[in-house]
Amino acid sequence: MSIDFKDHGKKPYVVNIEDATLQNENYRTTIWTGEKLQLTVMTIQPNDDIGLEAHHGIDQFIRIEEGDGLCMMGDSEDDLYFEQKVSDDDAIFVPADKWHNIINVGDKPLKLYTVYGGPDHLPGTVHPTHEDAENVHQNQSTSFANCSSCKQNNTLPHCGCTAAFKAAFVRPFNVFSYANPTR
Repeated sequence: MSIDFKDHGKKPYVVNIEDATLQNENYRTTIWTGEKLQLTVMTIQPNDDIGLEAHHGIDQFIRIEEGDGLCMMGDSEDDLYFEQKVSDDDAIFVPADKWHNIINVGDKPLKLYTVYGGPDHLPGTVHPTHEDAENVHQNQSTSFANCSSCKQNNTLPHCGCTAAFKAAFVRPFNVFSYANPTR
């Protein structure tokens, strides 16, 4: 079954989440964004990770579909006191404001999906690689007007850097704490 990897948010939607997760080749693909929930599928390459982060005010559910990882959580980025190996079919519950990371410790891609208890990415966000995601996160500490991609296109981009702009004027900032550790 072929999956349509676009954001179907705010509309009724049914998807075989296992197939979507296993077929996804991007680091992160957002496939549904609503008012209170968001679903992304991720592929983490061997020796890579999701990135140390905390989501302020947002609980997170993560399910491993395929691969082997190491899950770490704690109250600060310097105090990750919880560590547990994770693999196929494991579910991870990340409380709001908890620092966490998952490292792919296997020799094949780690395939997972995550449900955020409040959207954490702009609808339709796609990051082909971890590096792409990190570049967007760095841009989120400034408004879209300071993003070279946005200046070049002179539009609100699909690159994700509008999150800081939106957050500054619409609601409290709640994404990518590791890019904005003072928040």
